[in-house]
Amino acid sequence: MPAARQFKVVSCLSQGKNFYMIQLKEIQPPFPLIELVPQPSPSSEPEPPPPMPM
Repeated sequence: MPAARQFKVVSCLSQGKNFYMIQLKEIQPPFPLIELVPQPSPSSEPEPPPPMPM
């Protein structure tokens, strides 16, 4: 989930001692994020490290 998301609690249900299920609804923040941080593509593989000098 990207940063700076805001939610409103719609409902809350007790499931036992100190355990709750909550229902959230995403709301528009008063100050929207200027630009999302780019995510690396899942298909890209990391480059192997350079060979060790001998």
